[in-house]
Formats: sequence, structure tokens, C-alpha cells
Amino acid sequence: MQTVAIIASVAATSLASSGLMSVYKINGGYNHDGIGYSKCKYAAKINGGEAKSPAATSPHIQSYRYCGVSAKVFAGGASCGACYNVSYSGEGGTNQSKYNPTPRAGSAVVQVVDDESKDDDSDDFSCHWRVFKTITGGSGEAWQVTGTFPITYTEVACEVQSAVGVATVLDGYNAYYTQVIFSDLPHAVSSAKLKIGKKSFPMDRTAGGATFTANTDGSVGSASFELTLADGSTNKLASCFESWPVSTGSSCTPKAVVESKHCDDKRTYAQCGGYTYKGETCCPKGRGCSFVSAEYSQCSGCAASFGQCGGGPSYNGSTCCSTGFECQAQGTYYSGCVKTNEVNATDGHEVSSSVDIMV
Repeated sequence: MQTVAIIASVAATSLASSGLMSVYKINGGYNHDGIGYSKCKYAAKINGGEAKSPAATSPHIQSYRYCGVSAKVFAGGASCGACYNVSYSGEGGTNQSKYNPTPRAGSAVVQVVDDESKDDDSDDFSCHWRVFKTITGGSGEAWQVTGTFPITYTEVACEVQSAVGVATVLDGYNAYYTQVIFSDLPHAVSSAKLKIGKKSFPMDRTAGGATFTANTDGSVGSASFELTLADGSTNKLASCFESWPVSTGSSCTPKAVVESKHCDDKRTYAQCGGYTYKGETCCPKGRGCSFVSAEYSQCSGCAASFGQCGGGPSYNGSTCCSTGFECQAQGTYYSGCVKTNEVNATDGHEVSSSVDIMV
């Protein structure tokens, strides 16, 4: 399987606030066990728990850059999935241990996964011990990392891996009711709609968490979701499930649908997306819209020799090969351009990988 790293913009979306940071109190040591019981439910046991949950694929969760937050920041669950740039100046702090006798300035972008006000509402952020060390310069293992430090925090865009997010069903097998969690998004979800066939159903946020529920009328058919994010942008998880209802634990990671047979060939390498972008979103036939950052997606060229031309559900790059090569599947999650005696049906002028950026 080929993995492509995607890094999102972290441009500030709010003014900086001041607060305190401590260590996440149920972080589960070396693993993600703690967030299996968190209010946001990204690693709920019904999903497979810990890092196995399809709702826990966010780069922040996978790299332990997550925190529980105070009731003020948590906002009744509205901040689940939101990201903040948390900074420590290097001055101040209490309960410093021998593993952090001389704290130093640091910062990290962390994701909200839990409401920590049930333990101690005096700290705005309670972060996993690994990212806590990154921010304060500490050392040692989980049980050795302590202290409460003054911080500033600013809401920013999250890093993501998927094109338009992940939808995971927490309550399935039911054509009249469902519960879904949305994850791996640049911002928290403000509202959601479920579309089954031609019918649309509003979804309600579950009190104190990141899940959304919908009461449906027994409709069956293909299912899609439309999300409004906290920054006002809209994400459409089109053709999420071919048939509805689906079983509990089912998830989908749709591609960004941006290919068109009638798109001008001159748009190869042109911008085709971005959270503030309002221009043309189509790409020439065979060219995918490759996600580069939260602010920029670009039409890719045909892949060259041995370049990737297909993949699993999250692949949204080029599907054509340069002249003299054809796209052959090499597994469920990877297809590559291999040499052939027959000229590929594409025009073959672009001989560059799908991750090239030309602006």
C-alpha cells in the first residue's frame, strides 16, 4: 500500500486565548486506550476501539497529538474534532518534576477528543503525555510527565488524510434511525444532513459529543452526507454507501468528485479546490484533483513509468498513464503504470507524478 502524506494549512481562524495545560488523565499510557472512553467517541469500542477505529484515522490521533479540554472550550461537544495551536512561552509552570526541571518554549497543533471538565475544569487543555512533552520540553515516560503550565491557544485548521472526511456508523441495521460520527476533517462539524436516494434528513448532534443522529422514514437506497464545518465551509460525502441501511461499524471515505469529460485539457496542473477557493473545480479526463493542503488542491498530470494511477477508496490522484504505459492493479490499494506495447488511450503529454505542484 502506498501512503501519501497530506498536510493541511494551520492558518489561524481565531484570536489567541490564555489558559493552563496539564497531562491528559486517562491517556492509557503508550496506547490510545483512553480515547475509547472519551466523549467525542472517535475510538469508541463499538468501532473497534483505540487506533483500529475508522473514526480515529486523523493524523493528530495517530501521532498522539490530542487533548481533553475544559467545558468552556468543549462547548457541549461542538469542539470535538477542532484543532488548536497550543503554545508555551518557556516561563512559569507548577509541579515540575525532575524529568522537566527546566521547561523550554514549544508548541504543537492538537485535536480535541474529550471533555475533561469532569475531572478538573481549571485546566483548559489536558494533553496526551507525548505532545505535552513536545510543548513543554519535558522527558521521561507517561507516569513521569507532570506539571501545569500557562499556555496560549488559537483555533486552526487540522491536518487531514482523506479528501472529504470519513463517516462511521455507530448505530446501524436500522432504516428508521441511525447514529454517525464524522472525522478526519479540517474543522469541527457544525451541522449534518443524511441523504438517502432523493430524500434528505436533518441530523442532530448528540448532547456532549461528536456523533449525529437522524430519524428516517424507512427509506432505502444509496446514502450520502452533507456537512457544514465550523468555518462555514461545506463537505459533501457523495455516494458514501451504495445501499442503506448499513451495519454498525460501517465506514466510508469518499473521493473528491472533480473529474469531467468536458473539462479543458489546459487545466492540467490548475487549482481545483481549497477551503477558500471559489473557482473552477473540474480536471481533464483521467486527471485527479490531488489534495495538497487545506487551502490548495491541484489537477494532476498522467503518471509516468511506475507511477501510481489508482488505489483504494481514499485515492484521488491521476488515473491515466503517459504514452507507452498502461495502468495495472497491483493490489487492492495500489495500481501502477507499467510498460506496454500498446499506446495508452490518453494523450500522454504529461510525464510527471500526481504529487507534482506547478503554480
